[in-house]
Amino acid sequence: MTIITADKTDALQPSEEEIDFLIRNARRVKHRMLVELVYKMRLSVEEAVHIRLNEIDPFSGILYLPSRDAFCKIPSKLLNLMRFYLKTQIPKQFLLETMHGPLQEEAAEKIIQTLALRYFDKEMTSYELQRPYIHPASSYSQQSHFYLPSHHTSFQIDALSSF
Repeated sequence: MTIITADKTDALQPSEEEIDFLIRNARRVKHRMLVELVYKMRLSVEEAVHIRLNEIDPFSGILYLPSRDAFCKIPSKLLNLMRFYLKTQIPKQFLLETMHGPLQEEAAEKIIQTLALRYFDKEMTSYELQRPYIHPASSYSQQSHFYLPSHHTSFQIDALSSF
């Protein structure tokens, strides 16, 4: 007799459907954007909260990541969400901003944990959100973005215009 047990990490990792539900039901646009940056673009919380407005090209949908010295494509849904957020919230310097400056990493982690507890009654960290378990039959495509070292392009961060 063979006993088949599920890998314990499978039960702990959020599914694609759970994360999509989390994104759709986050009450604040800033929280939705945080979850999408971490999940869809595979950014760390540290990278997400330190995105400056002058590192985003709203026309081509390219984001410069100084920590990786690379450019990446912003998925179209996230780009539309960013445009809406920037028109309604009008941050001054950082994409995810509070009244006192950039959103703190601890606060961003707390947002993700609170959303997971509210909707799934389980704990989730940004690391689990950034690197979820991908089932082989999943429709998730890892081709949603690309990284290009900055020295391979003529894209100028200083030339970015605001939204």
